[in-house]
Amino acid sequence: MVGQTASTGALKWPAARRAAAQYLLISCSKLCAAAVSLLLEHIGRWSGGEIARSALSLARSAQAERDNESYFSCVQPAFIDL
Repeated sequence: MVGQTASTGALKWPAARRAAAQYLLISCSKLCAAAVSLLLEHIGRWSGGEIARSALSLARSAQAERDNESYFSCVQPAFIDL
């Protein structure tokens, strides 16, 4: 009898591990589904105006970052000949 003990007929560890893994997989699947559902619900509450304002804010921040970089990139290194 592979997978069973001779004296009690109870299942050995491999079957118990399989059952635990299956339970864990089902639990993780439910958790992932709940997380995705919550995320989609949150996204669904955003209005078009909120998304547009957020995108505009990100674009302005990126432009300000590029403007700041240009101030530092035009400075030439100075070498002093002693």
